[in-house]
Amino acid sequence: MGRHRNAFSVYRSYDCYYVRFYDGNDIRRQRALGTKNKTTAHRIAAEWYRDGKLAWGNGQLRFASYARDWWIPGKCKYILGEELRGGSLSPDYCRNCRSWLERYILPRFGRTRLCNISVAQAERWLFDLVFEYDLANKTANNIFSVLSTMLGEAKRTGYLSRNPCEDVRPLKNNSKVKGRLTLAETRSLFASLEPWRDDRVQMLANMLAACTAMRQGEVLATRVRDIHDDRIHVEHSWRDNGKDGPRLKCTKTRNIRDIPLPEGFIAELRRLCFGRGQDAFVFSYTGGETPISKDSVVKSLKQALEHIRVDYRGRNISFHSWRYFLNTSLVSLGLPQELVQSITGHRTLDMTRHYTVFDQDDYRKILRFTSNIAH
Repeated sequence: MGRHRNAFSVYRSYDCYYVRFYDGNDIRRQRALGTKNKTTAHRIAAEWYRDGKLAWGNGQLRFASYARDWWIPGKCKYILGEELRGGSLSPDYCRNCRSWLERYILPRFGRTRLCNISVAQAERWLFDLVFEYDLANKTANNIFSVLSTMLGEAKRTGYLSRNPCEDVRPLKNNSKVKGRLTLAETRSLFASLEPWRDDRVQMLANMLAACTAMRQGEVLATRVRDIHDDRIHVEHSWRDNGKDGPRLKCTKTRNIRDIPLPEGFIAELRRLCFGRGQDAFVFSYTGGETPISKDSVVKSLKQALEHIRVDYRGRNISFHSWRYFLNTSLVSLGLPQELVQSITGHRTLDMTRHYTVFDQDDYRKILRFTSNIAH
């Protein structure tokens, strides 16, 4: 049996005590403890080991070296591990995390050793995201969660004995509460083409969002093949910016769902894209070749709201408000929250699969409500 090797040892050389340890590459190293007292030396060495300040498990690795491949698909071990365990991190999420890492995290912690990042440093940096970078509290919390995830993984894999971010409390979410329209206002908005300046494409795009709670990218990604006799099929989202250029991608939560729609509204959608091929986009000014832009949708909705005298700025109403509108309206009908979430889109594939079968009574309740919108 081989000899057991301690994590560290303390010894005296001349008039000072040192701690000897092995780093992550199995190389023996030593550091001065700064004391001539044996008891104090052992105490300091034990504290350093407990706090991850010894290089046992690569604790002395600088953050920039540790972060080299983080959030890069195909290179990041964390992403690979999530995929192998059945999870999913979308390319957009990984791209945002990498961007935040390079812009906000590396400038502050890049040259710092992992074991030297303290609770106080992490908290001070979180505050600086607000005061120096002028970011909203919610955004600062999101960026901080990236650092916390990285250091949490360092703790799990033995690089650190603790994650300093765990002891930092998140900032108060000071985001303005998202507003929503009433059913009466919604009916007024879709009563005619006048609020939409006779633009049927924009009106029906917003009507689809009101009846389904589809996200803006999901609405724009709708193609002729997605329109069925009694429902709309939601499988893709449209991205019109980014490094890869305009393209179809998976939905935000990677879920696929079918949402019931009134027959009359289905007929309106089919008239809008009559004569187009199955792969053509429904909401398009180019004959289905490309969808309308996100900016045009936002501008058109604001103009329509102004026309019916709705203060969308004061009430914080945007295209995303359609998700709040339908979610609240369906819950008020007494439908189970799980069923409502299967309409609006679950965050996990398991929950989506679990609630893809609807009861006919629930279908009728949903259709009765959305028929009041798409009348």
